[in-house]
Amino acid sequence: MNTDQKKALKDRLGQMTDRQRKDHLRQASELRQVAQRNSKKPVPAVEDFLYKLVCNEPLGEVGTVVRVEATLCHVLKNMEVKPMRMSQETRPVVGDEVEIDLVKNRISRILPRRTQLARPDDRNPENARPVAANIDLVAVVVSVGTPPLHPRLIDRYLFAINKGGANPLIVVNKLDLISEMDVVKQLDQLEPYRAMGIPSVQVSAALGRGLDTLRSHIAGKRVVFVGHSGVGKSSLLNALRPDLEIKEGEVSAGYGRGTHTTTA
Repeated sequence: MNTDQKKALKDRLGQMTDRQRKDHLRQASELRQVAQRNSKKPVPAVEDFLYKLVCNEPLGEVGTVVRVEATLCHVLKNMEVKPMRMSQETRPVVGDEVEIDLVKNRISRILPRRTQLARPDDRNPENARPVAANIDLVAVVVSVGTPPLHPRLIDRYLFAINKGGANPLIVVNKLDLISEMDVVKQLDQLEPYRAMGIPSVQVSAALGRGLDTLRSHIAGKRVVFVGHSGVGKSSLLNALRPDLEIKEGEVSAGYGRGTHTTTA
């Protein structure tokens, strides 16, 4: 620790009771023991763990939430997914960066979110529920034909995306289901979005058309696919990644908890 950190630790400990100091020292010692068992590299002194513990800094054990269930959260760390318990106060979503308590095998804290996508509550617009965090791009999937393209629905998604801080991409699917003339008429509805600088791509998951262009937009990014039921989100993901084997209409608990949101 540097001089400033030592001073901060001393000040924080000075504000605690003897029992609180002993409890924090015990926790720091336990965390150091866990780190020693899990690492072949030299482990910092107890004081370093104590500083991070009492000064509310990440203890170095940070992972990414990839799936959320009723009582468990699956966290990716070092290319390995591990189930972790959640406290009643901690409700992470897919994409959250979380601090892990290895002693209690649970998530202890959600780190600040860079971006998020929240599902609005129709009864109370101010009470939006986050469904994904730390995403780079939200792909709004629409279709031409069945279901028809709905600009008003696109507007709702764009509002939520803009509010959460991610970038939007409009993906028009099912180009193979209607005539080219009808496709042109449908795509004319996207002109206002093009004028706003919002990118769009046209694809056919069934025929594989436009997939390379879509891949170029999402490469290296954390992406959420959203859209009305039936627009082909699952078939589109299966076309991009056949190994996913997502059933049509199926969205797991770790992928948005609903039929309108899929993350990848």
